[in-house]
Amino acid sequence: MDRIINVSVNGEFVRKDSKNAGVQGEANVTTLHITMSGDWEQFSKRIVWRDALGEHPVSVLLYNVVEDLMAGKDPLVFDTTIPAEPLALAGWCSFTIEGFRDSDPTAVSITVTDHLLVKPNDTYNTPAEPTPTQAQQLQTQIDQIVPQVSAIVGEAVDALEQAEEAVKVWTTWDPETKYLPLNKVSRLGSSYICLNACMGIDPALDVADGTEGYHWLLIAKKGDQGEQGVQGPQGETGQQGIQGAQGPQGIPGPQGIQGLQGPRGINGVAVQTAGMVSFNVTEDGILQCSYTGDEQPNYYINDAGHLCLDI
Repeated sequence: MDRIINVSVNGEFVRKDSKNAGVQGEANVTTLHITMSGDWEQFSKRIVWRDALGEHPVSVLLYNVVEDLMAGKDPLVFDTTIPAEPLALAGWCSFTIEGFRDSDPTAVSITVTDHLLVKPNDTYNTPAEPTPTQAQQLQTQIDQIVPQVSAIVGEAVDALEQAEEAVKVWTTWDPETKYLPLNKVSRLGSSYICLNACMGIDPALDVADGTEGYHWLLIAKKGDQGEQGVQGPQGETGQQGIQGAQGPQGIPGPQGIQGLQGPRGINGVAVQTAGMVSFNVTEDGILQCSYTGDEQPNYYINDAGHLCLDI
């Protein structure tokens, strides 16, 4: 069973719930669970171990993996095991936590030191495998982070593409369809956008008390029917024209010489024939024919509705 020592770092003060680091000759068995105050937030952090004689220092970076940070882990909480070097000798080993700027790892800005007891081991011969150097640890972490970041970026790109496609599509709400966030539907004349994945949740009922429910957001509400407009007045029926009566027959006169066709008058048409024949429309819309000569002119309306006169 792993041994855990809970360490609380508040500024430059340390509290721990155990003083026992382990047994001489062990390595990476006892874990320090370190919780730090906000004073340390702006610094990069490492822990430097020394044996009971204050010699053979070895530094270990304090870091959190990307997956833990994405899962919401506190960035000021760290778990680190006690390496072999401080456990090589029985007695009180020491650990020093240092905070330094990323730009200059040698410029330590804040530090705190405490001690742990290493119990003697009669069977001790040599320490376990030495802890990797700081450069080796850093390279290992870089190698681990690259694929994690690539995977996270890939997932983000896929999610963005899915969101873009979802925004483009409008559908009528169907209780048998599973909807994902950003899907858009119409329901009873209103429009909704999905907030949380659901199936069978009626948008109209989900947002009945407002514009936002747990699963749906109302983005366009159906408008109320307007009042009926006033009926316009009925148009008047036109009067039917009165058929004109035939004008009186003029007094026969001497046959004249056929004249040239006269110009069109304002209210009628006049032509000059063997006698004189004229057509006029009275103010009442009646067509009248007047002529001079021995014979009544022959005029009629043909099948195309044209007034014709034989001359």
